[in-house]
Amino acid sequence: MLDQAYALRGLSRDEVLSRAPDAVVEDGVRYERLRPVARVRAASLWPGFFYFDGDRQVMLYAGAPEDVDPDALAAALGPGAHELRSRAGKRAVLYVWPERGVAFSEEDGAVDFLEVFAPTTLADYSERIYEDPGQFIR
Repeated sequence: MLDQAYALRGLSRDEVLSRAPDAVVEDGVRYERLRPVARVRAASLWPGFFYFDGDRQVMLYAGAPEDVDPDALAAALGPGAHELRSRAGKRAVLYVWPERGVAFSEEDGAVDFLEVFAPTTLADYSERIYEDPGQFIR
């Protein structure tokens, strides 16, 4: 899945729309701190969503990707992950490799969601994309 995501990461909105006749566009949405953005569902290309600021892709997202082992994904990404709180749940952890342009949330041996974006710094990811979910309360 990671190789597929890397291949799709740089596509513009026009490129996605021209490659995916099944594409559905929803303008004026938000994803974490990215707002307003357009969300494009193009199931023939990717099992999740593309997010665009104008024509520029700012996020490639997959929720609960099937058959993705978090340990194998982390091994493929290598050392250097940063750990942040995940919005997926109290025990979930968001692992971020900003320099690789990848983050994923893991809980109980399953990937909750995968984010792929242009390589950046942790400071930029935290300021521009990440939204701290705060403490979970029972």
